[in-house]
Amino acid sequence: MNEPVQMSIDVKGLRELQAKYNKSPQVIGAAFQVAQATTAPIIQRIARVYAPRDTGQLHASILVHPTEGAGLLIKTRIGTSLKHAKWQEEGTGVYAGHGRIYPRHAKTLAWQKNGKWVFAKSVAGVKPHWFMKKARTESTPIYRANVKREVESALKQL
Repeated sequence: MNEPVQMSIDVKGLRELQAKYNKSPQVIGAAFQVAQATTAPIIQRIARVYAPRDTGQLHASILVHPTEGAGLLIKTRIGTSLKHAKWQEEGTGVYAGHGRIYPRHAKTLAWQKNGKWVFAKSVAGVKPHWFMKKARTESTPIYRANVKREVESALKQL
């Protein structure tokens, strides 16, 4: 039988390389946090531009929430907690694939528009505005550019 061949290689700077490698998740994670912190207000502004405005309540409620997590497992939430935001985003009635909207406990639907009462036996619903979806789509290239810039900068620090 053949004897196994053993070799020994001495790599100069191996300890320094290992130290940089061990430090890299924190450095890259910090770069992602900076990229998210830079991009989140941009997403917020874009969503506010596309959000429908009546009273301004929905527009004002779109907020950037604090970043959660650490390292590469981080998330930054941008959005609203208003109940009607989902209806404005995705639409209602026929526009959401649910058919016309009819009153449940009365003969007619009633609401005020421009200070006057409006009555209807049914309504088609609200068309979707997709303000959050549009914000995500439009901000994706910005986020990618921010991540690229921050990661490249972080790698130079290693």
